[in-house]
Amino acid sequence: LFRDFLIRIYYALEKTKLPFLISCIGIGLNALFDWILVGAPTTNEINLLPNNYGVVGIVLASGLVNLIICVILSLKLKLNEIHIINNSLLKKILLISIASFITCSSCTGIVNLINIKDQNFLIQLQIVGIGFIIFSIIYFFITKLFKVNKLKINLRNRSKKIN
Repeated sequence: LFRDFLIRIYYALEKTKLPFLISCIGIGLNALFDWILVGAPTTNEINLLPNNYGVVGIVLASGLVNLIICVILSLKLKLNEIHIINNSLLKKILLISIASFITCSSCTGIVNLINIKDQNFLIQLQIVGIGFIIFSIIYFFITKLFKVNKLKINLRNRSKKIN
């Protein structure tokens, strides 16, 4: 959402070249990160890398690319002295992303310890439900630790008097 917000700011400023270029680079980075995070598969069904995160790796790759794009677009706005409320918002988004990564990694590890493929549907559904509860609890405490559960934005009244 923050990336879309930044791109809309660029479009409103009629500076469309940078978001287009960054989006094209993002597509290439996404393909590269997808390939790396699913174990770098080759044509003969052998993975070059030992870690294969599967669908989770694809989601992580997309999130990482979006984070990189947000940082680049935010820094470019700052260099052009276009001030938006991005410092505190970007910090919170970064901390929420870190909390999500930690939570997903730990819950994926916990669920992988349990072999759910050999279980019937009801037991699989219970395991997923328990995993969701564990995920929610861990995520809540990590975001409490990072103090990103609430977002307070102080808007100053910048109205000018017309003489």
